[in-house]
Amino acid sequence: MDRNTFSHLVKDALAHLYHHAYLQRHPLAGLLVADPTQELGGLTLHRVLLEAIEALRPPPRIPPTSAAWRPYLALSLRYVEGMEASQVAEELGISPRQFRREQQKGLDALTELLWARYQQLQAHPNHELSLSLLNAEVARLAAAPTAGITPVEATVQGVISTLSGLAARQQISLAAALPPDLPAVSMDRVVLRQILLNVLTYLLDRCLRGAIELTAHKMAQQVELVIRYTGEVLPRPTAEEEDRLSVAARLIETQGGEMHLVAKEGLTVRLSLPVRHPPTVLVIDDNPEVIQLFQRYLSGAYHVVGATTSQEALRLAQELHPHVITLDVMMPTQDGWEILQNLKNHPATQDIPVIVCSVLRERELALSLGAADFLAKPITQEMLLRALARF
Repeated sequence: MDRNTFSHLVKDALAHLYHHAYLQRHPLAGLLVADPTQELGGLTLHRVLLEAIEALRPPPRIPPTSAAWRPYLALSLRYVEGMEASQVAEELGISPRQFRREQQKGLDALTELLWARYQQLQAHPNHELSLSLLNAEVARLAAAPTAGITPVEATVQGVISTLSGLAARQQISLAAALPPDLPAVSMDRVVLRQILLNVLTYLLDRCLRGAIELTAHKMAQQVELVIRYTGEVLPRPTAEEEDRLSVAARLIETQGGEMHLVAKEGLTVRLSLPVRHPPTVLVIDDNPEVIQLFQRYLSGAYHVVGATTSQEALRLAQELHPHVITLDVMMPTQDGWEILQNLKNHPATQDIPVIVCSVLRERELALSLGAADFLAKPITQEMLLRALARF
Protein backbone atom coordinates (compact mmCIF):
# COMPACT_ATOMS: atom_id res chain seq x y z
CA MET A 1 0.00 0.00 0.00
CA ASP A 2 1.56 3.32 -1.08
CA ARG A 3 0.98 6.56 0.79
CA ASN A 4 -0.82 8.36 -2.05
CA THR A 5 -3.39 5.59 -2.49
CA PHE A 6 -3.87 5.47 1.28
CA SER A 7 -4.60 9.22 1.31
CA HIS A 8 -7.31 8.82 -1.36
CA LEU A 9 -8.87 5.98 0.62
CA VAL A 10 -9.04 8.17 3.73
CA LYS A 11 -10.83 10.94 1.86
CA ASP A 12 -13.31 8.51 0.29
CA ALA A 13 -14.07 6.89 3.64
CA LEU A 14 -14.72 10.31 5.19
CA ALA A 15 -17.19 11.08 2.42
CA HIS A 16 -19.15 7.97 3.50
CA LEU A 17 -18.58 8.37 7.24
CA TYR A 18 -22.15 7.45 8.22
CA HIS A 19 -22.63 4.65 5.65
CA HIS A 20 -21.57 1.73 7.84
CA ALA A 21 -22.29 -0.93 5.22
CA TYR A 22 -20.09 0.93 2.75
CA LEU A 23 -17.33 1.31 5.33
CA GLN A 24 -17.41 -2.41 6.15
CA ARG A 25 -16.55 -3.18 2.50
CA HIS A 26 -14.11 -0.29 2.23
CA PRO A 27 -10.43 -1.14 1.57
CA LEU A 28 -9.47 1.10 4.50
CA ALA A 29 -11.27 -1.26 6.89
CA GLY A 30 -8.86 -4.01 5.91
CA LEU A 31 -5.94 -1.72 6.74
CA LEU A 32 -7.10 -0.09 9.97
CA VAL A 33 -9.46 -2.59 11.62
CA ALA A 34 -7.96 -5.65 13.29
CA ASP A 35 -10.80 -7.87 12.02
CA PRO A 36 -12.70 -6.09 9.23
CA THR A 37 -14.82 -9.20 8.54
CA GLN A 38 -16.63 -8.87 11.86
CA GLU A 39 -20.28 -7.82 11.72
CA LEU A 40 -19.49 -4.35 13.13
CA GLY A 41 -16.37 -3.78 11.02
CA GLY A 42 -17.91 -0.74 9.35
CA LEU A 43 -18.89 0.72 12.71
CA THR A 44 -15.35 0.14 13.97
CA LEU A 45 -13.85 2.01 11.01
CA HIS A 46 -16.37 4.79 11.64
CA ARG A 47 -15.10 5.02 15.25
CA VAL A 48 -11.48 4.95 14.11
CA LEU A 49 -12.08 7.90 11.78
CA LEU A 50 -13.96 9.90 14.42
CA GLU A 51 -11.25 9.16 16.96
CA ALA A 52 -8.52 10.30 14.57
CA ILE A 53 -10.34 13.56 13.79
CA GLU A 54 -10.79 14.21 17.51
CA ALA A 55 -7.07 13.62 18.04
CA LEU A 56 -6.44 16.71 15.88
CA ARG A 57 -8.35 18.97 18.30
CA PRO A 58 -5.94 21.61 19.68
CA PRO A 59 -5.37 21.54 23.46
CA PRO A 60 -7.59 23.76 25.65
CA ARG A 61 -4.81 26.29 26.24
CA ILE A 62 -5.06 27.39 22.56
CA PRO A 63 -7.88 29.97 22.13
CA PRO A 64 -10.77 28.75 19.90
CA THR A 65 -10.30 31.87 17.74
CA SER A 66 -6.74 30.81 16.83
CA ALA A 67 -6.02 29.69 13.27
CA ALA A 68 -4.62 26.47 14.75
CA TRP A 69 -8.22 25.27 15.21
CA ARG A 70 -9.16 25.62 11.53
CA PRO A 71 -7.86 22.29 10.13
CA TYR A 72 -9.62 20.37 12.92
CA LEU A 73 -12.86 22.37 12.57
CA ALA A 74 -12.77 22.06 8.77
CA LEU A 75 -12.83 18.27 9.08
CA SER A 76 -15.19 18.10 12.04
CA LEU A 77 -17.82 20.43 10.58
CA ARG A 78 -17.51 19.06 7.04
CA TYR A 79 -17.57 15.33 7.76
CA VAL A 80 -18.76 14.79 11.36
CA GLU A 81 -21.44 17.50 11.32
CA GLY A 82 -22.19 16.95 7.62
CA MET A 83 -22.13 20.64 6.67
CA GLU A 84 -21.60 21.79 3.09
CA ALA A 85 -18.22 23.32 2.24
CA SER A 86 -19.78 26.79 1.81
CA GLN A 87 -21.46 26.50 5.22
CA VAL A 88 -18.19 25.53 6.89
CA ALA A 89 -16.40 28.48 5.29
CA GLU A 90 -19.14 30.79 6.57
CA GLU A 91 -19.02 29.22 10.04
CA LEU A 92 -15.25 29.75 10.23
CA GLY A 93 -15.44 33.24 8.73
CA ILE A 94 -13.06 32.44 5.87
CA SER A 95 -13.29 32.36 2.09
CA PRO A 96 -14.11 29.11 0.23
CA ARG A 97 -10.55 29.08 -1.11
CA GLN A 98 -9.10 29.41 2.39
CA PHE A 99 -11.45 26.66 3.58
CA ARG A 100 -10.06 24.28 0.93
CA ARG A 101 -6.54 25.01 2.18
CA GLU A 102 -7.52 24.42 5.81
CA GLN A 103 -9.39 21.24 4.88
CA GLN A 104 -6.32 19.93 3.06
CA LYS A 105 -4.15 20.66 6.10
CA GLY A 106 -6.60 18.67 8.19
CA LEU A 107 -6.67 15.80 5.69
CA ASP A 108 -2.87 15.68 5.59
CA ALA A 109 -2.65 15.56 9.40
CA LEU A 110 -5.42 12.95 9.58
CA THR A 111 -3.70 10.78 6.96
CA GLU A 112 -0.46 10.99 8.95
CA LEU A 113 -2.21 9.70 12.08
CA LEU A 114 -4.01 6.89 10.26
CA TRP A 115 -0.88 5.89 8.33
CA ALA A 116 0.95 5.49 11.65
CA ARG A 117 -1.95 3.37 12.93
CA TYR A 118 -1.77 1.18 9.81
CA GLN A 119 1.95 0.59 10.31
CA GLN A 120 1.49 -0.20 14.01
CA LEU A 121 -1.35 -2.62 13.26
CA GLN A 122 0.86 -4.43 10.77
CA ALA A 123 3.60 -4.84 13.39
CA HIS A 124 1.50 -5.44 16.53
CA PRO A 125 -2.11 -6.34 15.65
CA ASN A 126 -3.26 -7.41 19.12
CA HIS A 127 -1.72 -4.46 20.94
CA GLU A 128 -3.06 -2.04 18.35
CA LEU A 129 -6.59 -3.35 18.77
CA SER A 130 -6.33 -2.87 22.53
CA LEU A 131 -4.94 0.63 22.02
CA SER A 132 -7.81 1.46 19.67
CA LEU A 133 -10.33 0.60 22.38
CA LEU A 134 -8.39 2.75 24.86
CA ASN A 135 -8.35 5.65 22.41
CA ALA A 136 -12.08 5.36 21.86
CA GLU A 137 -12.63 5.53 25.62
CA VAL A 138 -10.36 8.60 25.87
CA ALA A 139 -12.35 10.33 23.13
CA ARG A 140 -15.63 9.50 24.89
CA LEU A 141 -14.47 10.83 28.26
CA ALA A 142 -12.87 13.91 26.72
CA ALA A 143 -16.15 14.76 24.97
CA ALA A 144 -18.05 15.09 28.26
CA PRO A 145 -20.58 17.94 27.77
CA THR A 146 -19.45 19.98 30.79
CA ALA A 147 -16.10 20.44 32.48
CA GLY A 148 -17.69 20.71 35.92
CA ILE A 149 -16.22 21.75 39.25
CA THR A 150 -14.80 18.80 41.20
CA PRO A 151 -13.59 18.62 44.84
CA VAL A 152 -10.10 17.13 44.92
CA GLU A 153 -10.04 15.58 48.40
CA ALA A 154 -13.33 13.69 48.06
CA THR A 155 -12.35 12.42 44.61
CA VAL A 156 -8.92 11.27 45.82
CA GLN A 157 -10.38 9.47 48.83
CA GLY A 158 -12.93 7.75 46.61
CA VAL A 159 -10.18 6.45 44.31
CA ILE A 160 -8.09 5.28 47.27
CA SER A 161 -11.10 3.37 48.58
CA THR A 162 -11.53 1.73 45.17
CA LEU A 163 -7.89 0.60 45.04
CA SER A 164 -7.31 -0.20 48.72
CA GLY A 165 -7.89 -3.95 48.30
CA LEU A 166 -5.54 -4.19 45.31
CA ALA A 167 -2.85 -2.20 47.14
CA ALA A 168 -3.14 -4.40 50.24
CA ARG A 169 -2.72 -7.59 48.21
CA GLN A 170 0.47 -6.15 46.71
CA GLN A 171 1.70 -5.08 50.17
CA ILE A 172 1.74 -1.39 49.24
CA SER A 173 0.28 1.24 51.54
CA LEU A 174 -1.87 3.88 49.83
CA ALA A 175 -2.70 7.13 51.64
CA ALA A 176 -3.35 10.84 51.09
CA ALA A 177 -2.35 13.87 53.15
CA LEU A 178 -4.22 16.80 51.60
CA PRO A 179 -4.71 20.31 53.06
CA PRO A 180 -8.29 21.00 54.22
CA ASP A 181 -8.62 24.26 52.26
CA LEU A 182 -7.77 22.76 48.87
CA PRO A 183 -9.97 24.39 46.20
CA ALA A 184 -12.12 22.45 43.76
CA VAL A 185 -10.71 22.05 40.26
CA SER A 186 -12.41 22.82 36.96
CA MET A 187 -12.44 19.25 35.67
CA ASP A 188 -15.05 16.61 35.03
CA ARG A 189 -15.25 14.31 38.08
CA VAL A 190 -15.35 11.08 36.05
CA VAL A 191 -12.34 12.16 34.00
CA LEU A 192 -10.35 13.09 37.13
CA ARG A 193 -11.17 9.72 38.70
CA GLN A 194 -10.03 7.92 35.57
CA ILE A 195 -6.76 9.87 35.53
CA LEU A 196 -6.07 8.97 39.15
CA LEU A 197 -7.04 5.33 38.64
CA ASN A 198 -4.72 5.03 35.64
CA VAL A 199 -1.78 6.67 37.41
CA LEU A 200 -2.19 4.69 40.63
CA THR A 201 -2.66 1.31 38.93
CA TYR A 202 0.43 2.10 36.84
CA LEU A 203 2.39 2.66 40.05
CA LEU A 204 0.90 -0.39 41.77
CA ASP A 205 1.93 -2.59 38.83
CA ARG A 206 5.49 -1.24 38.79
CA CYS A 207 6.16 -1.08 42.52
CA LEU A 208 7.50 -3.81 44.80
CA ARG A 209 6.13 -3.18 48.28
CA GLY A 210 6.55 0.25 49.88
CA ALA A 211 4.24 3.24 50.15
CA ILE A 212 2.35 5.53 47.79
CA GLU A 213 1.39 8.93 49.23
CA LEU A 214 -0.68 11.68 47.63
CA THR A 215 -0.03 15.28 48.66
CA ALA A 216 -1.21 18.55 47.16
CA HIS A 217 -0.82 22.31 47.33
CA LYS A 218 -2.50 25.26 45.66
CA MET A 219 -0.59 27.38 43.17
CA ALA A 220 -1.71 30.50 41.26
CA GLN A 221 -4.31 29.01 38.92
CA GLN A 222 -3.92 25.32 39.64
CA VAL A 223 -3.69 22.58 42.22
CA GLU A 224 -0.55 20.46 42.02
CA LEU A 225 -1.29 16.91 43.08
CA VAL A 226 1.87 14.88 43.79
CA ILE A 227 1.71 11.07 43.81
CA ARG A 228 4.98 9.72 45.20
CA TYR A 229 6.20 6.14 45.60
CA THR A 230 9.30 5.36 47.63
CA GLY A 231 10.69 1.89 47.22
CA GLU A 232 11.95 -0.61 44.67
CA VAL A 233 10.65 -0.28 41.09
CA LEU A 234 10.40 -2.92 38.38
CA PRO A 235 12.96 -2.07 35.68
CA ARG A 236 10.76 -1.68 32.59
CA PRO A 237 7.01 -1.02 32.13
CA THR A 238 4.97 -3.22 29.81
CA ALA A 239 3.26 -1.81 26.71
CA GLU A 240 -0.10 -2.00 28.51
CA GLU A 241 1.29 -0.04 31.49
CA GLU A 242 2.72 2.63 29.18
CA ASP A 243 -0.65 2.89 27.41
CA ARG A 244 -2.37 3.36 30.76
CA LEU A 245 -0.11 6.28 31.67
CA SER A 246 -0.40 7.74 28.17
CA VAL A 247 -4.19 7.73 28.44
CA ALA A 248 -3.96 9.58 31.77
CA ALA A 249 -1.70 12.21 30.20
CA ARG A 250 -4.06 12.71 27.27
CA LEU A 251 -7.11 12.93 29.50
CA ILE A 252 -5.57 15.57 31.74
CA GLU A 253 -4.59 17.63 28.67
CA THR A 254 -8.22 17.62 27.48
CA GLN A 255 -9.12 19.25 30.81
CA GLY A 256 -6.44 21.94 30.56
CA GLY A 257 -3.93 20.30 32.93
CA GLU A 258 -0.54 18.61 32.68
CA MET A 259 1.17 15.45 33.92
CA HIS A 260 4.87 14.79 34.57
CA LEU A 261 6.56 11.52 35.56
CA VAL A 262 9.83 11.66 37.52
CA ALA A 263 11.72 8.38 37.86
CA LYS A 264 14.08 9.24 40.72
CA GLU A 265 14.29 7.56 44.13
CA GLY A 266 11.18 5.58 43.28
CA LEU A 267 8.49 7.11 41.07
CA THR A 268 6.75 10.48 41.31
CA VAL A 269 3.85 11.69 39.18
CA ARG A 270 2.95 15.39 39.30
CA LEU A 271 -0.54 16.39 38.15
CA SER A 272 -1.28 20.06 37.48
CA LEU A 273 -5.05 20.46 37.79
CA PRO A 274 -6.64 23.71 36.53
CA VAL A 275 -8.49 25.99 38.95
CA ARG A 276 -10.66 28.55 37.21
CA HIS A 277 -13.68 30.53 38.24
CA PRO A 278 -16.58 29.47 36.02
CA PRO A 279 -17.10 31.90 33.11
CA THR A 280 -20.13 34.16 33.46
CA VAL A 281 -22.95 33.88 30.94
CA LEU A 282 -25.67 36.55 30.87
CA VAL A 283 -28.94 35.05 29.61
CA ILE A 284 -31.34 37.74 28.32
CA ASP A 285 -34.83 36.32 27.91
CA ASP A 286 -38.23 37.56 29.09
CA ASN A 287 -39.21 33.95 29.90
CA PRO A 288 -37.80 32.98 33.34
CA GLU A 289 -38.22 29.30 32.44
CA VAL A 290 -35.66 29.66 29.65
CA ILE A 291 -33.20 31.21 32.10
CA GLN A 292 -33.78 28.32 34.52
CA LEU A 293 -33.32 25.82 31.67
CA PHE A 294 -29.98 27.39 30.67
CA GLN A 295 -28.91 27.35 34.33
CA ARG A 296 -29.56 23.60 34.43
CA TYR A 297 -27.77 23.11 31.12
CA LEU A 298 -24.69 24.99 32.33
CA SER A 299 -24.64 24.01 36.00
CA GLY A 300 -21.09 23.65 37.30
CA ALA A 301 -19.36 24.74 34.10
CA TYR A 302 -20.67 28.33 33.95
CA HIS A 303 -22.00 31.02 36.26
CA VAL A 304 -25.37 31.98 34.77
CA VAL A 305 -27.04 35.34 35.42
CA GLY A 306 -30.49 36.05 34.00
CA ALA A 307 -32.15 39.27 32.82
CA THR A 308 -35.82 39.47 31.78
CA THR A 309 -35.98 43.13 30.67
CA SER A 310 -33.87 45.24 28.33
CA GLN A 311 -33.01 47.74 31.07
CA GLU A 312 -31.83 45.01 33.42
CA ALA A 313 -29.90 43.33 30.61
CA LEU A 314 -27.93 46.44 29.64
CA ARG A 315 -27.18 47.25 33.29
CA LEU A 316 -25.92 43.74 34.07
CA ALA A 317 -23.88 43.58 30.87
CA GLN A 318 -22.03 46.78 31.86
CA GLU A 319 -21.62 45.83 35.54
CA LEU A 320 -20.65 42.17 35.16
CA HIS A 321 -18.98 42.25 31.74
CA PRO A 322 -19.86 38.56 31.20
CA HIS A 323 -17.78 36.28 29.04
CA VAL A 324 -20.76 35.60 26.72
CA ILE A 325 -24.32 36.89 26.35
CA THR A 326 -27.25 34.86 25.01
CA LEU A 327 -30.03 37.05 23.68
CA ASP A 328 -33.67 36.34 22.89
CA VAL A 329 -35.25 38.39 20.08
CA MET A 330 -38.91 38.46 21.11
CA MET A 331 -38.60 40.80 24.12
CA PRO A 332 -41.23 43.28 25.36
CA THR A 333 -40.70 47.07 25.15
CA GLN A 334 -37.39 46.72 23.30
CA ASP A 335 -36.73 43.74 21.03
CA GLY A 336 -33.52 41.76 20.89
CA TRP A 337 -32.27 43.52 17.75
CA GLU A 338 -32.35 46.87 19.56
CA ILE A 339 -30.66 45.36 22.61
CA LEU A 340 -27.96 43.88 20.37
CA GLN A 341 -27.35 47.25 18.73
CA ASN A 342 -27.14 48.95 22.13
CA LEU A 343 -24.65 46.36 23.35
CA LYS A 344 -22.48 46.77 20.27
CA ASN A 345 -22.61 50.57 20.39
CA HIS A 346 -21.55 50.85 24.05
CA PRO A 347 -17.76 50.88 24.71
CA ALA A 348 -18.15 48.75 27.85
CA THR A 349 -20.04 45.92 26.12
CA GLN A 350 -19.15 46.09 22.44
CA ASP A 351 -16.49 43.34 22.69
CA ILE A 352 -18.68 40.80 24.54
CA PRO A 353 -19.70 37.90 22.22
CA VAL A 354 -23.48 37.76 21.81
CA ILE A 355 -25.29 34.58 20.77
CA VAL A 356 -28.76 35.36 19.45
CA CYS A 357 -31.29 32.67 20.41
CA SER A 358 -34.64 32.84 18.66
CA VAL A 359 -37.48 30.94 17.00
CA LEU A 360 -37.09 33.43 14.14
CA ARG A 361 -34.65 32.03 11.56
CA GLU A 362 -32.74 35.29 11.13
CA ARG A 363 -29.13 34.16 11.27
CA GLU A 364 -27.94 36.57 8.59
CA LEU A 365 -29.59 39.56 10.29
CA ALA A 366 -28.09 38.58 13.65
CA LEU A 367 -24.58 38.31 12.23
CA SER A 368 -24.95 41.57 10.29
CA LEU A 369 -25.80 43.39 13.55
CA GLY A 370 -22.68 42.08 15.27
CA ALA A 371 -23.82 38.82 16.87
CA ALA A 372 -21.06 36.24 17.28
CA ASP A 373 -23.40 33.30 16.63
CA PHE A 374 -27.04 32.33 16.17
CA LEU A 375 -28.97 29.40 17.68
CA ALA A 376 -32.49 28.49 16.58
CA LYS A 377 -34.92 27.58 19.35
CA PRO A 378 -35.61 25.04 20.77
CA ILE A 379 -32.03 24.84 22.03
CA THR A 380 -30.53 21.62 23.36
CA GLN A 381 -27.80 21.41 25.98
CA GLU A 382 -25.33 20.14 23.38
CA MET A 383 -26.09 23.06 21.04
CA LEU A 384 -25.60 25.61 23.81
CA LEU A 385 -22.40 24.08 25.18
CA ARG A 386 -20.88 23.79 21.72
CA ALA A 387 -21.66 27.44 20.95
CA LEU A 388 -20.26 28.69 24.26
CA ALA A 389 -17.10 26.61 23.85
CA ARG A 390 -16.15 28.70 20.81
CA PHE A 391 -15.74 31.76 23.01
